[in-house]
Amino acid sequence: MRDDTDDFRYPILLPHDHLLDVLLVRWEHQRNSHAGHQALMGILREPFWIPKMRGIERSVIYSCCACRRHLVKRVTEEEEPLQQNRVKDAGVFKVMGVVLGGPLYLKNRQKVWFVVFTFGVYRAVHLKIVSSLSTYGFLESLRRFIARRGRKEEEARLKLFIPTVEQILRELQS
Repeated sequence: MRDDTDDFRYPILLPHDHLLDVLLVRWEHQRNSHAGHQALMGILREPFWIPKMRGIERSVIYSCCACRRHLVKRVTEEEEPLQQNRVKDAGVFKVMGVVLGGPLYLKNRQKVWFVVFTFGVYRAVHLKIVSSLSTYGFLESLRRFIARRGRKEEEARLKLFIPTVEQILRELQS
């Protein structure tokens, strides 16, 4: 014969619509390190018999802030695929972008701008200082860049400082 405790053999019957049931389930849930449904039912069914206990414990667990934090699903975003010219193997500064920034003020109160040549595949940056915000100033910095780094495969995406890309290409070819 089994050696069951009297609490297990003769549990205390509690009404299902009483506040004591909710308080008892909440107390056992927190005392047992935020136990889940099955564990909580096993713990409570030994000394007590509560009709419709599954609904009570479900409402207690879903109203528990610590348990709700662990039930939250992670938000995932679908990443955009990288552009083909950014993942292919290429030499340094062969696929690049150009941005003009500034103005900067030097110690002698001279106003200058900077040109940033960025490489699309590796993380490389080349900086040049220009003294004027004109097409001619940019073209001079571009010529110095090409003389130092070599001609690029694809033309840069020029923004904010040149009226048209065709004008730059005509100037470079002359």
